[in-house]
Amino acid sequence: MRKCVICLDLSKERTLINPPLGVLEDQLTVIYFLDKFLRYPLREQEEMESLLMSTGNNPSEWVGFCEPCLALVEQGKGLYQQAQKIQMELEELRTAVEKRVVDSFEKDSGVDEDLLVKSLRETIYRKSSRKKG
Repeated sequence: MRKCVICLDLSKERTLINPPLGVLEDQLTVIYFLDKFLRYPLREQEEMESLLMSTGNNPSEWVGFCEPCLALVEQGKGLYQQAQKIQMELEELRTAVEKRVVDSFEKDSGVDEDLLVKSLRETIYRKSSRKKG
């Protein structure tokens, strides 16, 4: 048994119901905890990477969690995944709005626009054109 990385209580070895997926899930939880939850820049810290790798190649061997702390980390992981999904949906909406502006800009119906609307539409059009080019 080892200590929980968060509170230092003893962490139990978990019994995996579905071993291959359970091991993978445990590994992803540790990576999420270090990289996204703590925002510890693993990719930029060679010394920490070296230390982690010396403890074993399996991320679930790097650190342990007691049940209460694991529940908090799992809750954070779930919220992070929801936020990522919402971020993707928001990006799709932005793209749809940009496309509508570009399509209407290229039609240029000759409708008089006030200066602010014209400026905003031109900015969106230029930004969208740079993405394509």
